[in-house]
Amino acid sequence: MLPPVGLSFVCATIIRQIAAIVKTFSKIFFEKFFDNPLTFLHFGGIIHTNKLKKEAMEVPNCFDSVRCEMGTADYQQYGEPLIYRYHSSNRPRLAFYATPEEVSSDDWRKRLYFGVELEFDSNDWYVQRRPNRISTIGDCNLIMGSDTYGYFMNDGSLNGGMEFITQPSTYDFYISNRSKFEELFEKIKEHGYRADDVTTPGFHIHFNRDFYADDEKKYLENLLFAIDRYWPYLVYCSKRKVSSINKWSKKYSSTPHEIVEDMECGYIPDRYHVLNLRNSSTFEFRLWHGTLDAPTFYSILTLVKNLVILAKTSSMEEISKLPFEFLL
Repeated sequence: MLPPVGLSFVCATIIRQIAAIVKTFSKIFFEKFFDNPLTFLHFGGIIHTNKLKKEAMEVPNCFDSVRCEMGTADYQQYGEPLIYRYHSSNRPRLAFYATPEEVSSDDWRKRLYFGVELEFDSNDWYVQRRPNRISTIGDCNLIMGSDTYGYFMNDGSLNGGMEFITQPSTYDFYISNRSKFEELFEKIKEHGYRADDVTTPGFHIHFNRDFYADDEKKYLENLLFAIDRYWPYLVYCSKRKVSSINKWSKKYSSTPHEIVEDMECGYIPDRYHVLNLRNSSTFEFRLWHGTLDAPTFYSILTLVKNLVILAKTSSMEEISKLPFEFLL
């Protein structure tokens, strides 16, 4: 029989060995399934993103990397639908979408594209449960004819909802596919989710920085000036409470010139402003409250489009003389 000291030593050694095994296993597990860009976990098991990329490339191309169809009529869902981790790099391959009429020999990257993040939520335990989430995503994928044009992601700011994210698309592409978005919103609501009448969801719209590439500083200053010029109207249209705006999409306190200089020096402290300037490839409008109402969705998208184009085509002096109704 071992003496007490010897027994303690043996126990401590065994515990250390078990801890080492657990640590090694955990490292291998997380590196393989979470950090490896080729694989990730979802509700049904392991999915290889090579398969997703292959499926994404099967969507018809119209010009270079611009696509004209978000999906196909004979699309079928294989396996359980996917919901991605928040800001995961393992998301569908980036692709740009435009109408056939917009496809030309011009530099397609300098067109104006919008990517949408549309959040919806529910406090109902049944709605939040996994079966309903999977069913919601599957039904929506069938409506869109694809699981790569629009996809779903978890968001920690929501109680039990998700966010729907689109690939960068031209304004006309959204307009030409309005019936699909209307059906999508209705299907999400059929599954018990809400956006307009709950407090948590947001509606974020990204546009590509390349659209301002020939004089980004000038156009961005004009856009910030326009936001300041029309601020009371924008707040009204946002359908957010002031407390929510101050938390998620507050107004900048500096002048447009100072803001752009701060951005160029990397001094923008966080993304929680009306216009998020911290992304490398896009500028992001964060002001709007979430919505699953198609007329509201398209009204806000039109307003943002007009603001972005106004900043590129007009001077600050001209913007100061234009009424807000010009943007609607």
